[in-house]
Amino acid sequence: MTTKHALLLMVVAVVGCGRLSTDAEDAADAVETTESTSNESALMDLTAVDSSVSMCSFSSDQVAGAAIRRLQSNVRASGCVTATQAGSAVDYVMNACTGKWGRLTVTGTVHVVYTANPDCSVQAVATGTGIKVNKATVDLDATATFSRDANGVEKIVVSTHSKGAGPNAQLDHSGNYTVVRDSGTGELCRSLDGSWSTDWSAARGSATTSTNATGIKKCGDACPAAGGQVVHNGFGGRVVTVTFDGSPVAQWSSSKGKSGTIDLDCAP
Repeated sequence: MTTKHALLLMVVAVVGCGRLSTDAEDAADAVETTESTSNESALMDLTAVDSSVSMCSFSSDQVAGAAIRRLQSNVRASGCVTATQAGSAVDYVMNACTGKWGRLTVTGTVHVVYTANPDCSVQAVATGTGIKVNKATVDLDATATFSRDANGVEKIVVSTHSKGAGPNAQLDHSGNYTVVRDSGTGELCRSLDGSWSTDWSAARGSATTSTNATGIKKCGDACPAAGGQVVHNGFGGRVVTVTFDGSPVAQWSSSKGKSGTIDLDCAP
């Protein structure tokens, strides 16, 4: 059976397949850990603020209020979320909240503490347990810094130690990644770069892998743009590289000399 994978905000469940040992399965791991990070980045983006010039004059409490308004305007039905603010902290209680693009559905409570920084950036410390992000469940523990440059390009720098689970696997990942969002062309584009380690021990016994993602870019519902890649240091010293070319099929090759493809759930 072929498994289709989605990247950056085309969020699917983190699905495990038991203890992995082949090159092809390590390639699937590479995509799955990237999907887990995409789940979290989508959640952080939903609770983000638009860090702009006006934010320079905001207090942390005012930033929290602005974040509430942004979230309510970025879901299809504002009634799906109840936001309770206490100073610079906000508890978002979401019930099947769907993002504007229809790719993200969230149920659960996210607690976020916002801090307005002197350089006009905004820090958000987000936590939550048992948050359902589409078919996955996320225990969120992440700190993000939001900033915006003079051209309107927004950047989210995240340090994370969160957990994710799907129907068949639970994983724990730690690391740092950056999401850049740009709507200057009239279409929202996001790119993902970062490195993280993944502890699969909850599903497979003692097993840890590391992943590095570079240049993974998506615009709207399109497939990841050409040039992005994921390098995954898997089990037994095996290194698998997954590359994207803008099509619904990603290519992979391993340090063992093998290669293959992975189907993606996206529109070319």
